[in-house]
Amino acid sequence: MGRGPTPANYLGQRNDCDEQWCYRCKSYVELSEFAPAMIAGTSKPIECNSCRRLRRHNLTREQYEALPGSDGSCAICTFGEAIHIDHDHSCCPLGSRTCGRCARAVLCHRCNIGVGYMEGLISDGSFSSAIAYVKKELF
Repeated sequence: MGRGPTPANYLGQRNDCDEQWCYRCKSYVELSEFAPAMIAGTSKPIECNSCRRLRRHNLTREQYEALPGSDGSCAICTFGEAIHIDHDHSCCPLGSRTCGRCARAVLCHRCNIGVGYMEGLISDGSFSSAIAYVKKELF
């Protein structure tokens, strides 16, 4: 990953190994770890997907690594690729960044969507009806 220090004015440049400089983690990162629009030739400093995710959730790398699922396997199903930071949506105002204190775990896409739907069912009081329906249909 890291290839040593960079000059202070080094913005958005690549090295000879198809890697891009991330100004947050201060290292070269594979191009696949950047959003395509970020590597399209901007003069702005850019950050890798991992750093962008941490910034959006107001987490330090240490806080992230303490979350269940931060090892790369989903905290719920354990076999999905954990890429979504799950947080309590009732904690922070809608449309704003999360505060960082409400992060719960790192989940795969399927489990993250499932948790979102379950939270909706719980909040409107229909979660127990949904469980009863599934049990009746499956058993």
